Amino acid sequence: VDDAEAQAELERVFASARLDPTPYRTLARALAAPAPRPGPPRLHSFIGVDAKSAGLAYTVYMKPDLSAPR
Repeated sequence: VDDAEAQAELERVFASARLDPTPYRTLARALAAPAPRPGPPRLHSFIGVDAKSAGLAYTVYMKPDLSAPR
């Protein structure tokens, strides 16, 4: 699954659960690379969403590639 497919699937989940996707979209834009680059990603990240009784809870997992030249 590529990023576009994953985003489309999440949009369907948000819509079917009647959840506001705005916080997810904001986080996704903040984590996105400014432009595609050749080679492996420098930052591997996940955004998890959990609907709890107190409201939505978002978890951000980030694994930067610290070994890559800067």
